[in-house]
Amino acid sequence: MKKLFVLFALCSGCASGPSYNIRVNSYADQDYALVDKPKTFVLMSAKGDENSLQFKEFSTTAVEVLEYLGFVHVNNKSKAAETISLDYNVDNGVEVTSTSTIPVYNNKTTTIQNSYGQNLGYIQSGNPYAPSGYTQVSSTDTVFTRRIILSSKTNGIMNWQTEIRSSGNSSDLRALFPVIMNCAAKFIASDTGQELAYSVDKSVYIEMMRQRKQKREVAVVEDPNSFKSKLRKLFPR
Repeated sequence: MKKLFVLFALCSGCASGPSYNIRVNSYADQDYALVDKPKTFVLMSAKGDENSLQFKEFSTTAVEVLEYLGFVHVNNKSKAAETISLDYNVDNGVEVTSTSTIPVYNNKTTTIQNSYGQNLGYIQSGNPYAPSGYTQVSSTDTVFTRRIILSSKTNGIMNWQTEIRSSGNSSDLRALFPVIMNCAAKFIASDTGQELAYSVDKSVYIEMMRQRKQKREVAVVEDPNSFKSKLRKLFPR
Protein backbone atom coordinates (compact mmCIF):
# COMPACT_ATOMS: atom_id res chain seq x y z
CA MET A 1 0.00 0.00 0.00
CA LYS A 2 2.81 2.40 0.90
CA LYS A 3 4.57 1.75 -2.41
CA LEU A 4 1.47 2.71 -4.36
CA PHE A 5 1.10 6.04 -2.64
CA VAL A 6 4.80 6.80 -2.89
CA LEU A 7 4.24 6.29 -6.60
CA PHE A 8 1.42 8.86 -6.38
CA ALA A 9 3.74 11.39 -4.81
CA LEU A 10 6.40 10.87 -7.46
CA CYS A 11 4.12 10.98 -10.44
CA SER A 12 1.58 13.62 -9.47
CA GLY A 13 4.23 16.32 -9.69
CA CYS A 14 5.33 15.29 -13.16
CA ALA A 15 2.02 14.19 -14.65
CA SER A 16 1.85 14.74 -18.38
CA GLY A 17 -1.71 13.54 -18.96
CA PRO A 18 -5.12 13.94 -17.32
CA SER A 19 -5.13 13.90 -13.52
CA TYR A 20 -7.61 13.75 -10.64
CA ASN A 21 -7.50 16.49 -8.00
CA ILE A 22 -8.24 15.09 -4.54
CA ARG A 23 -8.73 16.78 -1.16
CA VAL A 24 -9.08 14.66 2.00
CA ASN A 25 -9.90 15.77 5.54
CA SER A 26 -10.22 12.90 8.02
CA TYR A 27 -10.80 12.83 11.77
CA ALA A 28 -10.40 9.76 14.01
CA ASP A 29 -10.86 9.15 17.72
CA GLN A 30 -7.55 8.61 19.50
CA ASP A 31 -8.73 5.29 20.95
CA TYR A 32 -9.77 3.98 17.55
CA ALA A 33 -7.22 1.84 15.74
CA LEU A 34 -7.41 -0.47 12.75
CA VAL A 35 -4.36 -2.54 13.61
CA ASP A 36 -4.58 -6.00 15.17
CA LYS A 37 -8.05 -7.30 14.45
CA PRO A 38 -10.35 -6.54 11.51
CA LYS A 39 -13.35 -4.31 12.21
CA THR A 40 -16.72 -5.66 11.12
CA PHE A 41 -19.04 -3.04 9.68
CA VAL A 42 -22.43 -2.53 8.14
CA LEU A 43 -22.80 0.18 5.50
CA MET A 44 -25.81 2.50 5.65
CA SER A 45 -26.93 5.46 3.57
CA ALA A 46 -26.75 8.88 5.23
CA LYS A 47 -29.78 9.78 3.10
CA GLY A 48 -31.73 6.71 4.21
CA ASP A 49 -32.09 5.42 0.64
CA GLU A 50 -30.45 1.99 1.01
CA ASN A 51 -32.89 0.53 -1.55
CA SER A 52 -32.06 3.04 -4.28
CA LEU A 53 -30.15 1.73 -7.28
CA GLN A 54 -27.65 4.55 -6.99
CA PHE A 55 -26.76 3.70 -3.39
CA LYS A 56 -26.50 -0.01 -4.20
CA GLU A 57 -24.00 0.76 -6.98
CA PHE A 58 -21.96 3.26 -4.97
CA SER A 59 -21.98 1.11 -1.83
CA THR A 60 -20.48 -1.80 -3.79
CA THR A 61 -17.41 0.33 -4.52
CA ALA A 62 -17.29 1.64 -0.94
CA VAL A 63 -17.38 -1.90 0.48
CA GLU A 64 -14.59 -3.02 -1.88
CA VAL A 65 -12.36 -0.14 -0.77
CA LEU A 66 -13.09 -0.68 2.93
CA GLU A 67 -12.42 -4.40 2.63
CA TYR A 68 -9.14 -3.61 0.88
CA LEU A 69 -8.22 -1.57 3.97
CA GLY A 70 -8.91 -4.54 6.23
CA PHE A 71 -12.53 -4.00 7.24
CA VAL A 72 -14.94 -6.94 7.17
CA HIS A 73 -18.40 -6.30 5.72
CA VAL A 74 -21.46 -7.92 7.33
CA ASN A 75 -25.11 -7.54 6.39
CA ASN A 76 -26.50 -7.88 9.91
CA LYS A 77 -26.26 -4.67 11.94
CA SER A 78 -26.26 -6.63 15.22
CA LYS A 79 -23.06 -8.43 14.15
CA ALA A 80 -21.21 -5.24 13.13
CA ALA A 81 -18.63 -3.62 15.38
CA GLU A 82 -19.37 -0.31 13.74
CA THR A 83 -21.94 1.34 11.51
CA ILE A 84 -20.51 3.30 8.58
CA SER A 85 -22.73 5.80 6.81
CA LEU A 86 -22.08 6.88 3.24
CA ASP A 87 -23.05 10.29 1.88
CA TYR A 88 -22.25 11.87 -1.50
CA ASN A 89 -23.25 14.85 -3.63
CA VAL A 90 -22.22 17.17 -6.45
CA ASP A 91 -22.73 20.94 -6.28
CA ASN A 92 -24.26 23.06 -9.05
CA GLY A 93 -20.88 24.17 -10.30
CA VAL A 94 -19.06 27.50 -10.33
CA GLU A 95 -18.01 29.39 -13.43
CA VAL A 96 -14.27 29.99 -13.47
CA THR A 97 -12.68 32.32 -16.01
CA SER A 98 -9.04 31.87 -16.92
CA THR A 99 -6.86 34.15 -19.04
CA SER A 100 -3.85 33.11 -21.09
CA THR A 101 -1.40 35.00 -23.29
CA ILE A 102 -0.80 33.78 -26.84
CA PRO A 103 1.56 35.09 -29.57
CA VAL A 104 0.31 37.01 -32.61
CA TYR A 105 1.94 36.57 -36.03
CA ASN A 106 1.43 39.32 -38.62
CA ASN A 107 2.71 37.36 -41.58
CA LYS A 108 1.40 38.40 -44.97
CA THR A 109 1.30 36.22 -48.08
CA THR A 110 1.17 37.96 -51.50
CA THR A 111 0.24 36.04 -54.66
CA ILE A 112 2.23 36.83 -57.84
CA GLN A 113 0.30 36.57 -61.12
CA ASN A 114 1.20 37.18 -64.75
CA SER A 115 -0.78 39.34 -67.20
CA TYR A 116 -3.06 36.36 -67.92
CA GLY A 117 -4.06 35.99 -64.27
CA GLN A 118 -2.07 32.83 -63.75
CA ASN A 119 -0.46 32.25 -60.36
CA LEU A 120 3.31 32.29 -60.57
CA GLY A 121 4.08 31.94 -56.88
CA TYR A 122 3.83 33.54 -53.49
CA ILE A 123 5.82 36.05 -51.51
CA GLN A 124 5.63 35.94 -47.72
CA SER A 125 6.58 38.95 -45.65
CA GLY A 126 7.37 38.83 -41.96
CA ASN A 127 9.07 36.17 -39.87
CA PRO A 128 6.84 33.10 -39.45
CA TYR A 129 8.80 32.05 -36.36
CA ALA A 130 8.89 35.38 -34.50
CA PRO A 131 5.64 36.83 -33.12
CA SER A 132 4.94 40.48 -33.73
CA GLY A 133 3.16 40.75 -30.41
CA TYR A 134 0.97 39.03 -27.84
CA THR A 135 -2.71 39.05 -26.95
CA GLN A 136 -4.79 37.77 -24.06
CA VAL A 137 -7.51 35.17 -24.54
CA SER A 138 -10.13 34.36 -21.91
CA SER A 139 -12.12 31.15 -21.48
CA THR A 140 -14.85 30.24 -19.01
CA ASP A 141 -15.40 26.74 -17.64
CA THR A 142 -17.83 25.32 -15.10
CA VAL A 143 -16.06 23.59 -12.21
CA PHE A 144 -18.02 21.08 -10.12
CA THR A 145 -17.11 19.85 -6.65
CA ARG A 146 -17.82 16.16 -6.00
CA ARG A 147 -17.98 15.16 -2.33
CA ILE A 148 -18.00 11.83 -0.48
CA ILE A 149 -18.36 11.52 3.31
CA LEU A 150 -17.84 8.32 5.29
CA SER A 151 -18.72 8.36 9.00
CA SER A 152 -18.27 5.52 11.51
CA LYS A 153 -20.06 5.05 14.82
CA THR A 154 -20.19 2.39 17.52
CA ASN A 155 -23.15 2.55 19.91
CA GLY A 156 -23.75 6.14 18.86
CA ILE A 157 -20.15 7.21 19.55
CA MET A 158 -18.19 8.58 16.59
CA ASN A 159 -15.10 6.57 15.61
CA TRP A 160 -13.95 8.47 12.57
CA GLN A 161 -15.16 10.67 9.71
CA THR A 162 -13.51 11.11 6.33
CA GLU A 163 -14.52 13.78 3.82
CA ILE A 164 -13.21 13.47 0.27
CA ARG A 165 -13.62 16.22 -2.32
CA SER A 166 -12.64 16.43 -5.95
CA SER A 167 -13.12 19.32 -8.37
CA GLY A 168 -13.28 19.28 -12.15
CA ASN A 169 -15.31 19.94 -15.29
CA SER A 170 -17.48 16.84 -14.91
CA SER A 171 -20.55 16.49 -12.67
CA ASP A 172 -20.86 12.76 -13.44
CA LEU A 173 -20.40 11.33 -9.95
CA ARG A 174 -21.36 7.88 -11.18
CA ALA A 175 -18.25 7.75 -13.39
CA LEU A 176 -15.97 9.39 -10.83
CA PHE A 177 -17.12 7.77 -7.58
CA PRO A 178 -14.78 4.72 -7.92
CA VAL A 179 -11.88 6.99 -8.90
CA ILE A 180 -12.34 9.36 -5.96
CA MET A 181 -12.80 6.53 -3.44
CA ASN A 182 -9.73 4.59 -4.60
CA CYS A 183 -7.49 7.63 -4.91
CA ALA A 184 -8.28 8.60 -1.30
CA ALA A 185 -8.34 5.05 0.12
CA LYS A 186 -5.12 5.39 2.12
CA PHE A 187 -6.57 8.15 4.32
CA ILE A 188 -10.00 6.67 5.07
CA ALA A 189 -10.56 6.03 8.82
CA SER A 190 -7.31 7.84 9.66
CA ASP A 191 -6.49 11.17 11.30
CA THR A 192 -4.92 13.34 8.62
CA GLY A 193 -4.26 16.23 11.02
CA GLN A 194 -5.18 18.70 8.28
CA GLU A 195 -6.81 18.81 4.88
CA LEU A 196 -4.58 17.11 2.33
CA ALA A 197 -4.55 18.16 -1.32
CA TYR A 198 -2.85 16.17 -4.05
CA SER A 199 -3.20 15.16 -7.68
CA VAL A 200 -3.19 11.63 -9.09
CA ASP A 201 -2.24 11.11 -12.72
CA LYS A 202 -4.78 9.01 -14.63
CA SER A 203 -2.10 6.58 -15.77
CA VAL A 204 -0.99 6.08 -12.15
CA TYR A 205 -4.58 5.39 -11.13
CA ILE A 206 -4.97 2.77 -13.88
CA GLU A 207 -1.73 1.08 -12.82
CA MET A 208 -2.77 1.14 -9.17
CA MET A 209 -6.08 -0.55 -9.96
CA ARG A 210 -4.31 -3.15 -12.11
CA GLN A 211 -1.96 -4.05 -9.26
CA ARG A 212 -4.83 -4.12 -6.79
CA LYS A 213 -6.79 -6.47 -9.03
CA GLN A 214 -3.78 -8.78 -9.28
CA LYS A 215 -3.49 -8.88 -5.48
CA ARG A 216 -7.17 -9.76 -5.16
CA GLU A 217 -6.80 -12.58 -7.69
CA VAL A 218 -3.74 -13.96 -5.89
CA ALA A 219 -5.47 -13.69 -2.52
CA VAL A 220 -8.51 -15.70 -3.59
CA VAL A 221 -8.56 -18.86 -1.49
CA GLU A 222 -10.72 -21.72 -2.64
CA ASP A 223 -13.41 -22.86 -0.20
CA PRO A 224 -12.25 -26.24 1.24
CA ASN A 225 -15.88 -27.38 1.31
CA SER A 226 -16.51 -26.61 -2.34
CA PHE A 227 -17.24 -29.35 -4.84
CA LYS A 228 -13.92 -28.75 -6.65
CA SER A 229 -11.91 -29.07 -3.44
CA LYS A 230 -13.61 -32.31 -2.47
CA LEU A 231 -13.05 -33.64 -5.97
CA ARG A 232 -9.31 -32.89 -5.78
CA LYS A 233 -9.06 -34.73 -2.46
CA LEU A 234 -10.69 -37.79 -4.00
CA PHE A 235 -8.65 -37.61 -7.21
CA PRO A 236 -5.33 -35.91 -6.45
CA ARG A 237 -3.02 -35.12 -9.35
